[in-house]
Amino acid sequence: MVICNGLSAHAKEMSPHLLLLVCLFLRFGVSAVTGGRSYDVVVYGATPAGISAAVAAAHGGRNSVALIEPLGMIGGMGAAGGLALHDQQMANLTMITGLARRWASYNSEYYNTTVLVNHPDMYVAEASFQRMIQEAKSIELFKRCRLTSAAKTGPRVSAVGVLCNENVPRTFEGKMFIDASYDGEIMVNAGGIDFTHGRESTAVYNESLAGVQRVGESLESFEGLNVSATWANGTLLKYVSKGPVPKIGSGDDKLMAFQHRACVTTDKSRSTPFPKPEGYNPDDFQLLLRQINAVMRTKKNPEGPPLDYFTDLGNYSPAVAAAGRSKYILCCGTGPVDSDQPDINQGWALANHSVRQRIIKAHTYYLQGSLYFLGNDPNVPEFTRKDVGRFGLCADEFVEFGNWPPQLYIRASVRLIGHVVMTQNNLISPRSKKDSVSMACWELDQHTMSRYAVEVKKGDGATSLQAQNEGFFRHSIDPSVPPESKDKMDPHDLWYDVPFQVMVPKRTQAVNLLVPVALSSSSVAFSSLRIETMYMDLGSAAGAAARQIVEGGLLRAVQEIDIQEVQRVLTEEFNQRIHGPFWET
Repeated sequence: MVICNGLSAHAKEMSPHLLLLVCLFLRFGVSAVTGGRSYDVVVYGATPAGISAAVAAAHGGRNSVALIEPLGMIGGMGAAGGLALHDQQMANLTMITGLARRWASYNSEYYNTTVLVNHPDMYVAEASFQRMIQEAKSIELFKRCRLTSAAKTGPRVSAVGVLCNENVPRTFEGKMFIDASYDGEIMVNAGGIDFTHGRESTAVYNESLAGVQRVGESLESFEGLNVSATWANGTLLKYVSKGPVPKIGSGDDKLMAFQHRACVTTDKSRSTPFPKPEGYNPDDFQLLLRQINAVMRTKKNPEGPPLDYFTDLGNYSPAVAAAGRSKYILCCGTGPVDSDQPDINQGWALANHSVRQRIIKAHTYYLQGSLYFLGNDPNVPEFTRKDVGRFGLCADEFVEFGNWPPQLYIRASVRLIGHVVMTQNNLISPRSKKDSVSMACWELDQHTMSRYAVEVKKGDGATSLQAQNEGFFRHSIDPSVPPESKDKMDPHDLWYDVPFQVMVPKRTQAVNLLVPVALSSSSVAFSSLRIETMYMDLGSAAGAAARQIVEGGLLRAVQEIDIQEVQRVLTEEFNQRIHGPFWET
């Protein structure tokens, strides 16, 4: 099936490739039919997963690989937010194997240390990814090329169309396709492939944590703060949604809050002030101010909360500090109003390019505006303003992009519905999986989905509308373990195998496409699976499978892959660990 609007019924008689070219011609003009290339493997998204997939597929230069990236930098959240090793290292350092460990070793070489560097300078992270691409010999990298279309012949993807630098259309044909984008863009645009987004209800997969969560019972709650959600005239403050809260356990199309993981420093010689965003209005941040005043009333921070109440200050590696650079990454927060902002990503999963650009701009405005407000507004306590004033954006990071990360942290978007769907219940039942190609160990970790105005009774019996967050949970992957015990568990209990099948579409829908990021799982399970090193492992497996198919001569379906050969490549060639310690041969 080829997606192309405005064509007559005669289009059905065209070959998929010709139809794609006609679509591009109608949209962009005669230049659209030029610049087409054919590759053994086409990878969309130079994320950590996409880079790993391309390297594995290239097989040391034996296979031609096109690696297509819509942004002007590579490395996804591994180079625009420090996520490639940070979360896994917090869980268990031994999880870092395979190409993820190779990448980390390249970071270590830069700092002249043998210790794995989990938070390098972001430009170092990108350079290490670039080195991996260059060493693979046969990878052609195309930056600033965003996907606009995909063509299929029956269940076989035949080509993708992209728009480079916003005005140059190109086509890429391939024997195998790997969709390593955060938004599953080949999968969505190809048509005829089952996918979903948002949250399932508890009834869909019988998951205890599925669907809408109870408000006021999480780390990111307003419990005890009594923060009014309205102005004096009763209108809602910005960044608060009208209630009521939907039924607990019901499904919806909500996504975890996004954010920009900005890099900041206290080194004034290497910083630039937090910018005042275009259209800045201090009234937009009234909820943040009310939170500050409420915290002061609790006597926890009587002079005013510091910056790290609003957002966690994730430390770069000691190697960065040893090199004389004091750097931090803004990551989430400890308060209910923090650097995450729910709701403003509404509609993202299925939005077109222009709508997504507006959503990105809204996130930029929120975080830049919050930082500027905290550091400059006279209504903010002096202690808070001075603490925030110690920081600025790192002047040596994201130089081409005004020191602001170009990659929005998309925690979750669309998800494949494949033959196998990982759910909360089968993450660890069974823990060991025969076709495993990766391990995961992260907890069930879902960020806030929405912020509602909830009617709350006062002591005098009257009611008021107060802000309440919904959606947050953090729990062991083992449902039998109480949340407060998760950090005391044996690391072995936190591991589980991830099967190859989570990135395989149904056979009737796609036979030459693998999806290592927007993988087949429930929303709850995805809250544990969404770790960049695990993505890298799956990317390596996708690349190993792709090379098996293209080098085999007969283009068999990915559903027929020799999984033992994929596992051999991962373990023998990349030293990737694919089973947890509980695995029994």
